Amino acid sequence: SLERCELSSETGFGLWLVQRARAAARDSHFHGGRRSSIVAFEQASLDLLGSRLSGAAPHAICARGETRLAVRRCTIDGSAVRAIYAYHSASLEVSDCSISGTRSAEVGAVEAEAVLR
Repeated sequence: SLERCELSSETGFGLWLVQRARAAARDSHFHGGRRSSIVAFEQASLDLLGSRLSGAAPHAICARGETRLAVRRCTIDGSAVRAIYAYHSASLEVSDCSISGTRSAEVGAVEAEAVLR
């Protein structure tokens, strides 16, 4: 778990969860970079509480596959494309968050897509 941490990466992901990885981040700040701040793929799980994500490119949070995301009491601002992108059947729960300043007119600030089987 991460608590009261500050993470940034110039060229890579700030936090990368893959396969069955599980993580919790609380009261942390993820910022900047040329890739998504938090990435979760396959069957990863993330609980994000009371944190700030700012200035991400392209997305603040990107989740794919059977990933489970819970984002609570967070502030997400200034993402180049989407604040949160959950696709290929990712599970997404967002509550008590402030999301602002996404800079793409082509997509939603929060976008979820599912694969029908």
